Amino acid sequence: MKKALIIIVSFYFLVLFQNSFLIHFGISKFIPNLIFIAVIVLSILFPNSFVLIGAMGGGFFLDVFSSKPFGFYTVIMFCLSILTMIILKKYVRNPSFK
Repeated sequence: MKKALIIIVSFYFLVLFQNSFLIHFGISKFIPNLIFIAVIVLSILFPNSFVLIGAMGGGFFLDVFSSKPFGFYTVIMFCLSILTMIILKKYVRNPSFK
């Protein structure tokens, strides 16, 4: 639970950084979505249930700061996390060192 709380708080600061600072440096109106990148990286590194909670928290913060319908980013981040975990489980084999 402590890890999920740390992830949610870090996602909050990433969204603030993305929406307040990176908006001024967008190259041809392209702003990198830091939460999208962080959810993918966390789903690859730690395929656990707390990443799903963190993805929902990050999507919630993106929803709060966006003009899209509420729940849009929450569903996208949750599905992205689940899809990444399914792909890793089905198609990626961990090497076994002997």
